[in-house]
Amino acid sequence: MKIVPLSEKYLDQAIALCNENFPGDVLGENPPELGFRESLFKEDYKWAWEKYRIVRVEYYVLISEEDIVIGVTGIYENTSDPRVSWLGWFCVEKQQREKGFGKSLLEFTIEKAREYKYKELRLYTDPDESPEALSLYKKYDFVFLKKDIDAGTKQEIIVLSKIL
Repeated sequence: MKIVPLSEKYLDQAIALCNENFPGDVLGENPPELGFRESLFKEDYKWAWEKYRIVRVEYYVLISEEDIVIGVTGIYENTSDPRVSWLGWFCVEKQQREKGFGKSLLEFTIEKAREYKYKELRLYTDPDESPEALSLYKKYDFVFLKKDIDAGTKQEIIVLSKIL
């Protein structure tokens, strides 16, 4: 297994994995496909960088020995607070869970955030939809910050935060 930057080679697989894990976001305002494409093709997606006030967006994929995407993680920053980074489209293929891959991806992303000198890493999650992810976040000292409404699904979600 290896974690590599998202590339065109893995783009379709990453989109499919996130669409499977986040079905409510597929038709939303900011679906996984948009985030991935704006990270790879910045010139073509300048409008998205401006609309979402993006400063940095990077995605990474966990690749199996068979060269298949089995996990995704990302880190992004917008202009609202340059000390804060966000975890983006974090997921592991359902059949590959409980094998430590989520832990590896989360540790990788935390280290990326530290490498970029962010002071805090935040994430959005739906605790009802993904209790195992919530459990993982708590093991890494993420704490409740606030409730929010998901722009795509209009469902209540929570924001968690980890001081780096």
